[in-house]
Amino acid sequence: MIKAVSLILNVTLSLGLLGCEGNVDLAAVRNANTNKQSPLKYRPGAKIVVEPKEGETAVSYPVSLLDPALVCTNVTFYNKDGEVVQGTRICDGSPLLGLDPNLKAENIKAGISIGKIVGTLRARPEDCGSDGSMDCVVIGPTYAAAITSNIAAKVVSGQSVAGILGSATPPLPNCSADGQTNCVAISSYPALQLSLLTPGVLKSGTVINSVTGAYPNATYPLAAGDAYVDLDAATFNAKVKASANFGWFDRNGTRYSAVGDTDITSANIKSGIDIFNSNGNFGGNCTADGQLGCLTNGPYRSVDTSALSTWDIRAGKTAGAISGSLSFYKNLAQLTTFNRTTGTDSNASTTVADIYDTIDDYNSAGAMPSQVPTGFTAPGSNWLRDSLSDSNANGTCDGSEACVYKDLTTGLLWAKDDTSTYTWENAISYCAGLNYGSYTGWRLPTQKELTQSYINGIWAQNTPLSLSSNYYWSSSTRSNFTTNAWVVYQSLGSVNYAPNSNYFRVLCVR
Repeated sequence: MIKAVSLILNVTLSLGLLGCEGNVDLAAVRNANTNKQSPLKYRPGAKIVVEPKEGETAVSYPVSLLDPALVCTNVTFYNKDGEVVQGTRICDGSPLLGLDPNLKAENIKAGISIGKIVGTLRARPEDCGSDGSMDCVVIGPTYAAAITSNIAAKVVSGQSVAGILGSATPPLPNCSADGQTNCVAISSYPALQLSLLTPGVLKSGTVINSVTGAYPNATYPLAAGDAYVDLDAATFNAKVKASANFGWFDRNGTRYSAVGDTDITSANIKSGIDIFNSNGNFGGNCTADGQLGCLTNGPYRSVDTSALSTWDIRAGKTAGAISGSLSFYKNLAQLTTFNRTTGTDSNASTTVADIYDTIDDYNSAGAMPSQVPTGFTAPGSNWLRDSLSDSNANGTCDGSEACVYKDLTTGLLWAKDDTSTYTWENAISYCAGLNYGSYTGWRLPTQKELTQSYINGIWAQNTPLSLSSNYYWSSSTRSNFTTNAWVVYQSLGSVNYAPNSNYFRVLCVR
């Protein structure tokens, strides 16, 4: 039974920093016999002094809210219920470890031990008072801190900084004369790299450091700043008459450039006049096909070339300087399909075709024959994709666009086969009503037009034009049997006739 309780508010060594803020109910820690006051409330950190019985020594314990497991084993304290408890934590070294978070070596004066914790805190060192001092407080600018790494090379020889002697060479005097060495270059006497001092950088006749200038000359020309060929006496006439750029300098070194005039030709200069070595002949009679600037005469007359194309002129000929492409086609050969190697006028070669090796365009369902017999001329590209119907302008029939090809030899346009068959009268009506490829005015071709289309190689366009190896109606009637009309087999070139009531494929032309 506790007989009397007194509160120690001012504790010399506070051991109560063991828990959180809050009050402790010490109802059980009071004088139960004589004191009937309400329960006492003490804050952690206070001490409870229990008055001893007669002959006993007074005992005081700290008050803590901590769990005994967090308190060292050598500490006895009152818990929140007023019970005396013993700590159960095994502490290393100081018995006070864990009781106060500020109880650390860095907070204790060096050399002093509190609860077996030896302090490391030192007093403030003295201010630095001499160059190179250590373990002192720098008080710049007189004695400021310095980085001593590689400092010797930065300090003039004979001087010291931070106690380190310098090794740098003393400064040299400023340069004051041309060609001077071992001096400091300044704006009026800057440094000169002798390797750069060459005749090519010095004005002709100027001498510096025994180097005589030679600029400009053929070896060291003026910098043009462009890629133009220089105008010179040797090529002057040619350059002023060419289409290329050329350049030149005036006496002040200013660069100029120009383009030659290609109109300076004999044909543009009056006969008997010379301009830049071009002797004029303008005004004379024309003497060659395609000649310009001459006087037309009986054998050489003007021609309207806008009305001519290469397909209006026979291959191998020219008119108004336009070379012809028009050819009269003949059958070609394909030796892998047929090769006549025996018999009269035969040729045993397996690579060179002759006239007796020729075949039809069908080529046994293969590609168009391509081998040109000896003495024949290879056909030109006379079939051209019509541009008006070529909606994407790629030169081929693709997608859903209308497919129209032009035979440049005849100038006729041919519409794609719709793959249907018609009687002769229905075929005429079909073409007459056709609106295709942005064109109207279609018709059924004549017997010779249809035959000529085979001769001119229409079968080469069998894929884009959907041609069939079959007969096609012509518009021509058989004269001695007027209920029949002529038909042409477009892959083989064969011509036949059939009753008008028969059904055949149709190609429309305009």
